[in-house]
Amino acid sequence: MAFEFKFPDVGEGIHEGEVVSWKVKEGDRIKADQVLAEVQTDKAIVEIPAPRSGILLQRNVLEGQVIKVGDVFCVIGDEGEKVAQPTPKVVVAASVVERPAPKPEAQKVVAKETISEQMRPVMAPGKVIATPRTRQLARSLGIDIASVTGSGQMGRITEEDIQRAAKGSALPPEQKGAPVTAPAPAMEQGTKQPEAKHIAKVTFEKYGSVLRIPLRGIRKATADHMVRSWTTIPHVTHMDEADVTDLSLRREKEKGVAERKGVKLTYLPFIAKAVIAALHMHPYFNSSIDEESGDIVAKKYYNIGVAVDTSSGLMAPSVKNADKMSILELASEMQKLAEKCRDKSISVDELQGGTFTITNIGSFGGMMATPIINHPEVAILGVGAIREKPIVKEGKIVVRKMMPLFLSFDHRVVDGAAAAKFMNDIIRHLEDPDLMLVDVV
Repeated sequence: MAFEFKFPDVGEGIHEGEVVSWKVKEGDRIKADQVLAEVQTDKAIVEIPAPRSGILLQRNVLEGQVIKVGDVFCVIGDEGEKVAQPTPKVVVAASVVERPAPKPEAQKVVAKETISEQMRPVMAPGKVIATPRTRQLARSLGIDIASVTGSGQMGRITEEDIQRAAKGSALPPEQKGAPVTAPAPAMEQGTKQPEAKHIAKVTFEKYGSVLRIPLRGIRKATADHMVRSWTTIPHVTHMDEADVTDLSLRREKEKGVAERKGVKLTYLPFIAKAVIAALHMHPYFNSSIDEESGDIVAKKYYNIGVAVDTSSGLMAPSVKNADKMSILELASEMQKLAEKCRDKSISVDELQGGTFTITNIGSFGGMMATPIINHPEVAILGVGAIREKPIVKEGKIVVRKMMPLFLSFDHRVVDGAAAAKFMNDIIRHLEDPDLMLVDVV
């Protein structure tokens, strides 16, 4: 009997995913645990394995389409089996109405009613659909993937498209001069009509045209996460600055050593070391609240999250057991995780398990901010742009490199005085880099 394989729960808090690419076709013989498709969730691209062996009778979702956990992903059966025809649905106004199965002679009419032109998907402006392997190929060949027109389903960019672009032809021969839109997929009678709700579209309002861009994927996940954090946690932000003149000299001195090892040495690993030292002294900042029991859960491990800006939105992978790493090891691991976020090869596990997060807006400019806590953590440290400023030191006005710091914390767990002491210890370690070598064991 044909088996309906429903889209599984692929990780904590993941409710839907977008099919990036199918690895098998309808009619293919598949084996248990064989990869059926790659799906982009709000955290990472995951491979969906087959739950059993058999024949892939039907793919219930197109490439580029969003599917929710629990929806039928595909149908698997035995040789010669066919997919049972579902009860047709007819779109009336903005609702879906069940209709009894029609007589054979009326089926063509129902199919025509069900498939309306306005539901046919079109290519979203600026949208790039490509697998991590294809994106990596584009980078290696120096191709701007956003300038390539995809020849795959729903406009997906294939490796052949990248290779063609590298040879000087951005479009396949048969597509030159054609409009950049994805053809509407042919729908067989009785199959489920794909939704096009996630496609950006132009609409008209009283004062002119607008582009409606659906909030989904990583951006939607970030929005949902931020709303939960802001409405759950009473945020307070404490601000200060650190004199990092000596730290700057230390970093410049060690940059050459790091580069020879293939590591880009930024200020971030030094900041992480200072944070870890302060967390050892102030354990409540390395904790979370169990919302059900009301317990404060103090973590005895130190997984430092680092905010990474990507083309799809903000991601925060965590460096596991960061307290056991050297400065160079931290720099190397942060660099690897950032690259994985940007090419979307990051795993769900690498995005989970953080105990404290650092966000560096200074690399883009900006003095101060009030970052939102990465729930369920208790605090997040923001870092601003380092600037030379005149300050009074030992009775004299001198020019020093000053780093703005801003700490948002959960006032349910810690008070303002505790936040000030925690920040003071971070600053103390940033201003005396040698402390980082002796305080953390």
